[in-house]
Amino acid sequence: MIGGLLFSEIERTGTLSCGRFWIRRGFKIWPSYFALLLVLAVAEETRWIDVSSLIRGIQDLIVHGLFLQNYLDRGVNGPTWSIAVEEHFYLLLPILLITIHLGTRHSSIPAIRYHAFFTLALIGGLALRVYNVLGEGGLQNDDFMLTHFRFDSLILGVALQYYRRNHSGIFDAVARKYWRLLLPTGLVLLLPSLFFSRNDALMFTIGFTGLSLGYAILLWIALTLGFGKGRVRRSLEPMAVVGRWSYNIYLWHYFAPLLVPGYWFLQTAISKSDAHELLILVAQVIVYCALSIAFGALIAYDKGSSCLYNNTFCSIKLIYKIV
Repeated sequence: MIGGLLFSEIERTGTLSCGRFWIRRGFKIWPSYFALLLVLAVAEETRWIDVSSLIRGIQDLIVHGLFLQNYLDRGVNGPTWSIAVEEHFYLLLPILLITIHLGTRHSSIPAIRYHAFFTLALIGGLALRVYNVLGEGGLQNDDFMLTHFRFDSLILGVALQYYRRNHSGIFDAVARKYWRLLLPTGLVLLLPSLFFSRNDALMFTIGFTGLSLGYAILLWIALTLGFGKGRVRRSLEPMAVVGRWSYNIYLWHYFAPLLVPGYWFLQTAISKSDAHELLILVAQVIVYCALSIAFGALIAYDKGSSCLYNNTFCSIKLIYKIV
């Protein structure tokens, strides 16, 4: 977890190197991201660069290059809006943590500062969304893409890491004692996302807060009860392998069907089969998931080794083979 990396550096050095953190995050995100934009431009599958005019084309390059599409060019390129949110979060998080530590020695940082920070972030995020819904303009389509409306959900992950590292006694004790209550609570908090759109006012406000809390509770239980240990850990190793490809799977899954020849022909052939509707749906989902995982694996790896610094090369090479 990102919070764990930052807290480890604070514990080791008493401070944070923002530049080092930003560069390391950049090497994780930028290569595949910019390779994707290049591929989309060459394949002309989406309009992320408007080539109708030079000025508009330059504007689009700047907007996507600076990860501002979730504010200035919403809805053009699928899930890349969330990559922009992630970049903004990475930019601000170390600065916020440094601010919390101002005027104190590492060993004497009052826990109240972190309690207040996490509480204010959670309440503030909800308040911002409620204010947006009740404001003069009301909730606009795709407002869920804006970073200041999603920051609280990312802070919850940092809070989970903080309490696990610094208050492990009560963190573990509560989860072990009340997990039978916490587990259904977490699942119930996730339910609204199955029935309400992200542009629905109820989902946009308390729904997003509940969704974040629900996932945090489930992760809390998993970490405490040791779902990553022993026999259970060995049974989950295939998922861990896929998890190492998860960023590229997520980044490319939306576009993979547009870039692979024959994909839609296969899906159409499946839909016209005489099988039961449920089996048809399952088959189509399997094909889509298999394609997405294969894309992520091929882009993340080259000759069996991780392409941490070569994701751009891997991405372009893959698309060259495809087209």
